[in-house]
Amino acid sequence: MAARRHPGLTSVIVPLIVAIGMVLLLGGCGGAPKPSATPATPTPVRPVLTWTATASPAAVVAATKPAATATQAATRTPSPMPSPTATPQPAPSATPTVVPTTATNTPAPTATATVTATPTSRPAATRLAATATPTTVPLKERVWDARLTLRGAVLIPAQVQPGQGYWRLVQAQWFDVEDAPFAGKHHIFVDALDQAGNRQVGVPIRLASSDGKTVYGYAGTEAKPGEPYAASFPMSAIAPAYRVEPADGAPADAVTGLGLGNIEFPNLAMLTSYGFTWQWTVQGAASAGPTPAAAGSGPENALTVSGASRRLAMGQRIWYAFGYAGDLSQVVVEMQVTPPGAASFVVWTPAQAKQWAQGNAGKPVGTGTPNEGAGGALVWAGSFNASGIYYIMVEQTGPYAGSFVLTIAGTGVSPAGVGE
Repeated sequence: MAARRHPGLTSVIVPLIVAIGMVLLLGGCGGAPKPSATPATPTPVRPVLTWTATASPAAVVAATKPAATATQAATRTPSPMPSPTATPQPAPSATPTVVPTTATNTPAPTATATVTATPTSRPAATRLAATATPTTVPLKERVWDARLTLRGAVLIPAQVQPGQGYWRLVQAQWFDVEDAPFAGKHHIFVDALDQAGNRQVGVPIRLASSDGKTVYGYAGTEAKPGEPYAASFPMSAIAPAYRVEPADGAPADAVTGLGLGNIEFPNLAMLTSYGFTWQWTVQGAASAGPTPAAAGSGPENALTVSGASRRLAMGQRIWYAFGYAGDLSQVVVEMQVTPPGAASFVVWTPAQAKQWAQGNAGKPVGTGTPNEGAGGALVWAGSFNASGIYYIMVEQTGPYAGSFVLTIAGTGVSPAGVGE
């Protein structure tokens, strides 16, 4: 309120204050050291100089470059050199040498090679021995896997006489769970060879109970080129459950006590397999090959009906002859066949046989048919009103080879043909 009443005082005071301020300002520029230099100058100037010396861009770059150079040098030197020099040389050198030798080593290749070679190589070796002395090969030369005995398998030799043909077991092999080439299989594999070692097609192999009383089925050998065996049976029972043998009517070695399970676990249904090879052998003979049956190949060299058992190969036919008086007496022809269905027979008159030889055969005068009263044997009965030489032609039929026994009866019948 006083300022408002005395405006002149304000005009005096304001200039005075301005004058004092100018004096003070001029006094500072004149070099007074204490108020200016002490509180203001040291504080802002020294930190700037200190920061510049410590964190100078040049110093940062200088410190960074050596670090980068050292890092690159360290990276380039150890990385390229140890990598191509140290790593490739020790690794390939040690790995292929140690791993294949240790991992594959003797157990795997040896077991595999032995088992794999058995079906393909052993029969070949056996064939050479059989060719030299096919029926006098001692038992020690029969290939018999010792593990078969451990599994309870038993060989039952055929009972034969000198000069008698039979199926001789020449190779027997057991295949464990992982044995090649039948790992995971559960079969009995079989093969049949002739005297020269050639695979025989159509030979019936019988699978039965271990005592042989119950027949489970038959398997006929097939060509199967490139395969180690010619036929097989699947197994579903633990050993001793099965017996196997050729069953074409000729004597044959048999093997019994077969079935699933292995040596370690004989009472479990482990998937294991067997391989057996039989070879046709004539006891006491040294023939190097199959003997062709020239006699009986046609009406001109027909055989005499003798009642003896005779083996019939696949596709084979055998002719027999008998004389007849022409008195209308009954003639009965009977033939037992093993296995059933492996052979058939027909009867020809002399005129029909002549036409057959000329390639003009018609319908035969008689045909053997199954007769339950004769135990399933094939039977034909008839009579003729003319005398002469009549003929019986036996022929292999069905998927199996087999054997047969042919007999003939009648008051008007007489022997004819050549002896067997």
